[in-house]
Order: sequence, then structure tokens, then C-alpha cells
Amino acid sequence: MRFPMTELQLTLATMVRRIAFERITESVDPQFEVSLDPGPVEMRIRNR
Repeated sequence: MRFPMTELQLTLATMVRRIAFERITESVDPQFEVSLDPGPVEMRIRNR
């Protein structure tokens, strides 16, 4: 279980360096449940 988690973290770190995320949704209404859920958030993804 350790290797897949490490691989996922490295993949995510690589993606964040290469991709720019832009939020399209204007406002975020968090809902208080077991955890804080921001609800649907639309994103635009572009290469840097």
C-alpha cells in the first residue's frame, strides 16, 4: 500500500507543475457534513 500512495503523490506533484488550473465556478458554497464539501467546482485545465 505504501508504493501506490507514493507513486500517486509523485504523479500529482508532476501534474501540478505542468498544468495550470483555473476555476470557472464563481462562488463556492461549502456544505458542512462529515467533512467540508465545496460542492461542484468546475475547472479549466491548460498546459503551462
